[in-house]
Amino acid sequence: MAPVSVCLLLACVAIGLAAPSLRCELSHDGSYSIDVADDTENGDQQPFLVGERVAVYHQGVWHAAGHNLSVASVTPISGSDKIGAFTGTEITWQDASVRGNNETVSFSFVTSVAQYESGVCVLSYGFPQGAKDTAFGYLPTSKTGAVVNFPATSLANTTNTNSVLSWQGSFSRPSQSATYGSTAGPYLFFDGEDPADKPAVLAGPLDHFLTTSNLQVAFDGTPVDWAPGLSSLVKEVPAGFRQSFLLAAGQGVTDTVSQFSKTLRTQYTKKKIPDITVSTLGLQTDNGAMYCFNRQGVEVFYELKSTLAAAGVPVNYLSFQGAGAMIQLNEQASEQQALGQSAPWCVNEWDPLNGKYGNVSAMHEKLGWPLQLYAPYFCNGTKYAKQFGGKWPMVQSNASRPGCGDFLFFDAAPSSSKAFYDWLFDLGMSVGMVSWEPDFLNQNYNCMPTFTDSVDAGNEFFTGMTAAAEERNIPIQWCFATPFEVLQSLNYPALTNFRVSLDYYYGRSWDIGLSSHMVWMAGAFPSKDTFWTSANVGTPTNASQPLGPLNGACGHTCPPDHTDAGAATHTMLALLSTGPAGFSDAVNKTNASLLMATCTSDGTLLKPSKPITSIDVTLSTKSTSQPQGQVMNTYAGPEASPWQWTLLSFLLTAPWRTSSSDLWPRPPPGRYVHRFWDLKGCAHGSLANQCVSSRYEVVMPANPAHVDPYTPALASVYPVCANSGMVPLGDLRKFVSLSMYQFSDVDCSDGHTVRLELHGKPGNKVPVSALTGTDGVVQTQTVTLSAQGHATVTFSKP
Repeated sequence: MAPVSVCLLLACVAIGLAAPSLRCELSHDGSYSIDVADDTENGDQQPFLVGERVAVYHQGVWHAAGHNLSVASVTPISGSDKIGAFTGTEITWQDASVRGNNETVSFSFVTSVAQYESGVCVLSYGFPQGAKDTAFGYLPTSKTGAVVNFPATSLANTTNTNSVLSWQGSFSRPSQSATYGSTAGPYLFFDGEDPADKPAVLAGPLDHFLTTSNLQVAFDGTPVDWAPGLSSLVKEVPAGFRQSFLLAAGQGVTDTVSQFSKTLRTQYTKKKIPDITVSTLGLQTDNGAMYCFNRQGVEVFYELKSTLAAAGVPVNYLSFQGAGAMIQLNEQASEQQALGQSAPWCVNEWDPLNGKYGNVSAMHEKLGWPLQLYAPYFCNGTKYAKQFGGKWPMVQSNASRPGCGDFLFFDAAPSSSKAFYDWLFDLGMSVGMVSWEPDFLNQNYNCMPTFTDSVDAGNEFFTGMTAAAEERNIPIQWCFATPFEVLQSLNYPALTNFRVSLDYYYGRSWDIGLSSHMVWMAGAFPSKDTFWTSANVGTPTNASQPLGPLNGACGHTCPPDHTDAGAATHTMLALLSTGPAGFSDAVNKTNASLLMATCTSDGTLLKPSKPITSIDVTLSTKSTSQPQGQVMNTYAGPEASPWQWTLLSFLLTAPWRTSSSDLWPRPPPGRYVHRFWDLKGCAHGSLANQCVSSRYEVVMPANPAHVDPYTPALASVYPVCANSGMVPLGDLRKFVSLSMYQFSDVDCSDGHTVRLELHGKPGNKVPVSALTGTDGVVQTQTVTLSAQGHATVTFSKP
């Protein structure tokens, strides 16, 4: 069916677009391919990926199809699993030349391709009898290789429009090119000339995330475009081990991430535990916070509590981070550190009563704020390790590994991880801990041979940590995590959120538009780090409390985004990220009106329904098709019928004229209005055209040369009710006026009324607005939530 254009007040939308699907096939000779079936191209099936030779490394030798690995049997497969109904083919490969104890033994290896009715493909390999001597270490590039070359694929069409987005390294940062090794992936293939409307494909592991490694070339030197497999650090594969990889297609970049994510979450169905740090407003002390490292002592927090309460700012928790509440740094560690230096910010002794930064128990008791506490790993010489006379079996990192030069530390041994964290979390809870943040997750896994050299030891260690947390309802944020560690969180209900930005202190922590895709993919919440609500430049305010780098603020050397305008952008992004919104101003430096636009009076964050991400055309290979600056999008309400879309822009050097392709989910045919946010909102009785615009497009403004380039523009797009012409607007004091964290339902199905149902803290008063029509007026009603925390407001058409 050819697309049909329908003009809306927002833009012109192409309708009749069917979602693309994949077709995958495994032939009897072991060759395989994946095609994209795109119904918008008259039902054509376009070749996408072509498989290279199957190969596996076992007992120090490569075994490859066409050489010493041959097809032993071909079996049709079919059935149904959590993903859905499937059909496909499985091949058993055999090599009888492998010798053990001078006797010929049979080595078998299995590959399969499954085609699902939902349009996704799953490629798997397995070791029925296991494999030994599989490790061959790092490649000359200092990246890990893969001991399995299946799947190992090349793009069928090598035109210049082929583009790839991948993620890599600490904070799961994005790359507009393929990335390699065990800290890189998955891959999103898209049309660089049209990343918003053309089909795209996302490919990545479905399980055994931690031991996955992506290849640049196959075992025989053949260049490949997507070739994930078991890491070349794994020394032995147990019998029955099997790994699978998922490919999913969508219409444009954001939709493809969504399709991949939905399939992942049919496989991993456990829900995240409640987390106060992602649901309510809090105060942070991370790098860039005024009170990072708490050099002023705990008394400053008592002053903060008093001044924030007077300003009407609710604080629901204190994230006591930086060097941590109970850390004794390397210079204080035991003389038993005979092996050399320790890793940065390591913990020697986690003592809540006599820590480096005072008595945390007494501080918590006086403050009354729940605490998020922090520790990345344990120092060389830690009193907890049996090696140094302690109680717990611990394992040591290898600082000679690539990227590990500064990281000599200890972690709990996999077998003792659960018991160790049972003890540690009980200790934390005794002083008010309700959330936990370990750091340097990249190094915690990749610098630890005990974890990386086994198919399951890393999983056992992390499972111990997260299971102990889940039993106590302690949510966890992982910081410095790699993409495969993010995907590993699908196994862990207690692991709720991940940092996706650099530290606020260094600037550019606004850069989350593409990295947030990675965390959203795994069903978790991205975090953009802490933020100030006002500029943190300037001279000392007094001798004991300077705004300078020694206290976490940046004095006269601030990054350019640490201005008042930048503070507004960071505040908006913290909320729209859906992760923690933890501000970190100095005493009497908090912009209360700005901060309260993120939350209710009790501090409940009024978030959108998905993390904000860059609009798809940000990835266009044509500069004339990209915004000249940052434009991001999210929405509020059900995915099938959003109540509100939100666009945020900053750093624009030219206006950006928004199209429907910039919004996700795509708006259906209909009429729309939009407005730019301000604290005044739209007064009751105002004419509709004074409150909203009914122009056919949203133009995100460029900032003139005399205006701070970090000045944000926040636009909301609202659908006009088809039957009545009315427009529900919600609570216009807030950045997200129709957040599902405040509104349970928005109904305008009849031709005469609009009904909005609210939930929240009993007694909260909420002004709710709607338009009587696009040529009507603004109506506002203030409702009070009942003792059960509910309210309903109805607007009628005149």
